[in-house]
Amino acid sequence: MFARLSLSWKLNLGFFTVVLIAAALGAFAYFRLTQIKESSDAITMDNMPGIILVDKAKGLIDREMELAARHMLCTEKPEMERVEKEMAENRTETAKTLEQYQATIFEARDRELFNAIAPLGQAFQAVVENQLLPLSRLNKEKEAKAVLDGPFNDAYDKYVGAVGDLVEFNKTEGTKSAQDLKGDVSSAKLGIIIGLILSVACGALIGIFLSRSISNALNKVIASLTEGSEQVSSASGQVSQSSQQMAEGASEQAS
Repeated sequence: MFARLSLSWKLNLGFFTVVLIAAALGAFAYFRLTQIKESSDAITMDNMPGIILVDKAKGLIDREMELAARHMLCTEKPEMERVEKEMAENRTETAKTLEQYQATIFEARDRELFNAIAPLGQAFQAVVENQLLPLSRLNKEKEAKAVLDGPFNDAYDKYVGAVGDLVEFNKTEGTKSAQDLKGDVSSAKLGIIIGLILSVACGALIGIFLSRSISNALNKVIASLTEGSEQVSSASGQVSQSSQQMAEGASEQAS
């Protein structure tokens, strides 16, 4: 089939094949680079900021317990007020940190875990404000300790546990995104190497095919020209012989 094609068609076909291979390789590279960017964005815009912020929130909640214990040890009102001010600032910072975390939420499970924190945080603050601090302000150490060991610890465990679930979720997703990124890079490298090898092989085959086609066409032209030249030479010889015979005949007649 290819042997019957004209030389121009063979050249066009070879050029089109090379362009098609280059386009396929470029499309593959673009697709894999897009996947690499998505995995990278998941790490840099979601997992890493999420881990940092939620770890910070957990640390602030832990400090809330420390401040509550410090408040119970205070005996003077000014000292209690300083601790309560620190507790208020700590709560504000916790709320600000959790609000910043919302910008890193891209998945439904992440949103679900985050939404579970707010009611538990409110319940924890209610125990602190309505039960623990009023008793601590009155220096009722025994009653305050009972609240600390009971309702306060229960509320704290649920609150910090919900934040801990969010920490684990982000660490798991971060590990998964890192593995995906590693896999995407490896497959992209392998695909590009295979594509380059195939491109070189196809280019070589196309080059050989076109070279043979052009060589065959040139050989036919040369053979045709050679045959024509031989025919012209033969005709020229015949004309020369005829001319010589005519000249001899004319010379004989003149004699």
